[in-house]
Amino acid sequence: MKLRHLFGVGGALLLIGLAACGDDDVDTNGVCSGQPTECASLHITSCAGQHGCSVGEVCSGSPDICHGFAESQSCMGQRGCDWGEYCQGAAEMCSRMTLGACSYQEGCFWWYAYQKCAGIPSSCYVIPNGDCDRQLGCSLGDLCSGIADRCDSFSGESCSSQTGCFVGTSCLGVASTCSALDGRAECESQSGCHWTPS
Repeated sequence: MKLRHLFGVGGALLLIGLAACGDDDVDTNGVCSGQPTECASLHITSCAGQHGCSVGEVCSGSPDICHGFAESQSCMGQRGCDWGEYCQGAAEMCSRMTLGACSYQEGCFWWYAYQKCAGIPSSCYVIPNGDCDRQLGCSLGDLCSGIADRCDSFSGESCSSQTGCFVGTSCLGVASTCSALDGRAECESQSGCHWTPS
């Protein structure tokens, strides 16, 4: 009878101990504070462990610039680029101009004190087509111009259609705020958060 009594008491104590341990695992007696690490700055290997974040596909890379396309088909295939006739070339330097030519070269002026042409000639690419022939060194010609759309503006299959872009993986989402996390375990698992017992 004594053994059964002791076993009964021991069993009760064991159950009480286990219950106490369980309470520690879900400890909510405290405050979770801090600034959670943003999803985008996390490596994909630690992404899933951050509440509010998940690994997903993104369009990455750097799109080829419009001026790099030498023919119309590839130019028009790059979103943000346009093929057409534009003023191009390399404008003649002001220092090489005579008095007569200096006054016609946009961006140049005649410096009478030193009897020479000075200034910085306007780039051919900013000269209107109608005035192109007046700017020495410039001429009209077919050209791919514009600003290619950024890779992150594409998604899915459309990503690979933009030259210079590719599909990759990244950590996406919005990390849960520290104060929104439930208990010590969640708080301490969230990068950037810390738990303060009450």
